[in-house]
Amino acid sequence: MKKSGVKKLLITSLSLVSLSVALGATQADASAQGDYIKDGSTVQITKKNYEIWQNFGWKEKNNTSNVYNQTFDAKGRYQHQNGSTYYSLYDNKGTWYGYLNANATKKIDGQGSYISDGSTVQITKNYEIWQNFSWKKKEMGSTYFNQQVQAKGRYEHFNGNTYYSLYTKTGSWLGYINANATSKTKSEGNYISDGRYVEITKNYELWQNFSWKKKGMGSTQFKKSLQAKGRYEHFNGNTYYSVYDEKGTWLGYINATATKSYQPKQTKETKTINKDTSNKVLKDTKGYKKVSEETDKGKVSKKPNGDTHTLFTKTIIWKKDQTTELPSDIGNSGMQFNTKAEAYDWGYDNNPNPNGSFFVYKMENGKYTVDFNKETPTNEDKYETINKDDKGKVLPSNVDLTKYTKVSEDTKQTVKTLSNGNTITTHTTTVIYKLNTVYVPKHEEQFLTVYKDDKGNILPDDFDINEYIEVSSIADNGVKETFPNGDTMTTYTTTITYELKEDHQGETIHTYETNVYNQNGVFLGGTIPSGYSEVSRKESEKTVKQSNGDTLIIHITDIVVRIK
Repeated sequence: MKKSGVKKLLITSLSLVSLSVALGATQADASAQGDYIKDGSTVQITKKNYEIWQNFGWKEKNNTSNVYNQTFDAKGRYQHQNGSTYYSLYDNKGTWYGYLNANATKKIDGQGSYISDGSTVQITKNYEIWQNFSWKKKEMGSTYFNQQVQAKGRYEHFNGNTYYSLYTKTGSWLGYINANATSKTKSEGNYISDGRYVEITKNYELWQNFSWKKKGMGSTQFKKSLQAKGRYEHFNGNTYYSVYDEKGTWLGYINATATKSYQPKQTKETKTINKDTSNKVLKDTKGYKKVSEETDKGKVSKKPNGDTHTLFTKTIIWKKDQTTELPSDIGNSGMQFNTKAEAYDWGYDNNPNPNGSFFVYKMENGKYTVDFNKETPTNEDKYETINKDDKGKVLPSNVDLTKYTKVSEDTKQTVKTLSNGNTITTHTTTVIYKLNTVYVPKHEEQFLTVYKDDKGNILPDDFDINEYIEVSSIADNGVKETFPNGDTMTTYTTTITYELKEDHQGETIHTYETNVYNQNGVFLGGTIPSGYSEVSRKESEKTVKQSNGDTLIIHITDIVVRIK
């Protein structure tokens, strides 16, 4: 019994020792992480396969592979005895995610990293447009309501919102705006009803769609009247017409700079109606004699594109000709002759129609008479146009009418009757033009600055210049652009390249400086002037430490001179 009792006591002692050891280990673990330190950093998960701990007893709660690249609020941190720092992480809704080794993260600004985008959007709500993510207001969204702007980049902010970095069509930066205040649009913009008539003057492509699938070429429609039923104001700065032919067939989209306003055409036509004296329309005027002729002022019809067609109606009145039909009757000359020769001589001398013929026949009374053949008079229409300026001066035939604007138009007819009865109707159209005001093209200049890192990437607008070192600055000679109206613009671009300070390797830079003085200590410049000789020379060095880590060594030579 004692033995077992001893054994029992021994076992009890061992149990107490084990309990003590266990308690000691727990207390050691509980203090190993150190005190809670308030932090507040915004961090991004940058490494996979790190455990996220439930506690410092190393119970795993999650893994960074499941939240890679996500952003969290490190409300606090612990400096653990194992040498690592552990963040206590929360999402933007305040949900605790656990403890994570700081080596699996990097500190970032609350807005997160810049993400290239390129979307075309419209501002639809009056939200603030921010100058920076310290929430300095730049202006209000209502300034640009329903205008197309480009979101060149975006930021996925820790507060749960997305912010676009907005630019105008001309490349001017507007600021940052909450994406909820915008709606995405197509780059071509909304359809705008138009209706104007145009003429294609340049061989530009006709597009099937705004993914730039070619439908045809403009040269196939040169000098034709086309209707631009609608247009698109594209974000690329161009206007595109949706054009149709006269039959209503859609031809495609074409850049407006390949067109000009359609100039309506004027056509004329004369229709002739033959009538007898009872106002009955005649199909054939054979056997009739013209009595009168009249041309009306014309009826004008106009097409939707502005083309006009004037139809003149000429009405000719005819009377039945009483030509002799029977040989027993006297001829239409009314003359009688004793001999056939006398009748021929008289008919030849007195024929009213020089181009006509006549014949002589013997009547029942034994005498001879003359009968003249009747020719139907004809009419010839002639058209002429006289162009005058608004002061009444006739314009030369080779004048460029594209430099003028038509003011008015008037048409008049004059009829000339020839000796043979034929007529010539002249239709004279007088058009009055006014010289257009001469446009003097303008020239403008703009200066752009582009910031890049040493790898050639464009830096975001809000990059912290204090974290960078300027490496180079290069200005181009300018790019000149000529617009359809003759205006020109030259764009000068300066590209400044920066390098992160933490990547910069310090260099030693030597510079040399020479100072020349006379014996009175007056500075004369950097070289010995003509007429002076050297008296003495002193050389020294000056070392200057640069903020970027470079060392600048200035070699200074001071020379004293005197007049020779």
